[in-house]
Amino acid sequence: MGSGVVSTSFGQFGVRPGGASVSDVEPGNWVEVDASTMAGTVRVDDGVEEGGEISIHYDPMVSKLITHGRDRDHARELMSAALDRYHVAGVRHNLNFLRTLMNNDRFAAGNVATSFIPDEFPTGYLGHEMSSAERLDLIAAAAALQFSAERSLLPAAALANGLPLSVKLDAEGEAEHNLVVAPLGAPGALPAVGEPFALSVEGGGDGDGAAAWSRALTVRSSGLGASSLFEADVASEAVGGAARPLAVQVHGKKQLGWSVVAYGMKYDVLARSPRAAALTSFMKAPASSALTNSLLSPMPGTLLAVAVAAGDKVAIGQSLCTVEAMKMQNVLVAERDGVVKEVLAQPGAVLATDQPILSFVDAKAAAAEAK
Repeated sequence: MGSGVVSTSFGQFGVRPGGASVSDVEPGNWVEVDASTMAGTVRVDDGVEEGGEISIHYDPMVSKLITHGRDRDHARELMSAALDRYHVAGVRHNLNFLRTLMNNDRFAAGNVATSFIPDEFPTGYLGHEMSSAERLDLIAAAAALQFSAERSLLPAAALANGLPLSVKLDAEGEAEHNLVVAPLGAPGALPAVGEPFALSVEGGGDGDGAAAWSRALTVRSSGLGASSLFEADVASEAVGGAARPLAVQVHGKKQLGWSVVAYGMKYDVLARSPRAAALTSFMKAPASSALTNSLLSPMPGTLLAVAVAAGDKVAIGQSLCTVEAMKMQNVLVAERDGVVKEVLAQPGAVLATDQPILSFVDAKAAAAEAK
């Protein structure tokens, strides 16, 4: 099979690429890279400079990422690796959507048409949905990241038999994973900080009803250095046993975990001792945000029309307003039943991202107030 080329276009940002594989690439230049051991070619085309303004009124595509490989599958895998290392900050973008496309079976087969997006995402794109294997890979990466941070604080002997951790994605409905992270190789032997090292992550099977699982990681970059990129080869018998590359961008340390970007999506991951995890059940829940019951603009744009008024009952899926952005009209719909409390923006208003448009009260609460 002949060589393959995959190209993706980024919207709503104007920053230079960063990371281990795509870095300081001048517009129009081809560079040979070794992205996660998949040798190939990556090209970055951009048409902006530092300090430039990207208007919301025109096509905001300001960067294009192109990969070239042995065939389409190789070029697509290289694109996934490059997207995982592409650092974008300060604005919203479509990197997560492009990363999802790389794993889409129809896209992989080259079976695309103008109806591709409505066909594949009939209810809209809601973000990358991790497979169970991807989810456990991310949990294992967070455990390895926490191990790397604590190894500089604890003597090697204290880590030789494994570091017990409790790790979970900081989101509603996510499961807690009780893990043991242990170095592989000679007992008590850990390479110098900054050098590659191997870890095992063992989870579940500890009487809490969770199925046992494990990952073996060869960590090439801990994510704690200047690049803020965690890179490892991850192996698991459950997904074929062969090592596969994993790249996670580390955006910062949180009080009890990490803020990371994986598969094009931002996640907060809690990584703490089992004792600390147990004590969290005694903590008060944070106060709800005043914007919890508001319709927010998902992007910068112009409010063209509002289809409801204060006091109107709305049902899930009902059209609420229309926002024009990027030369497209976007109809925003109700995510649940409720009653419009207040119209916070009028047609013609220029909206910022996350600007409130409407506020609501719960339908049951509104009925109770009426009595």
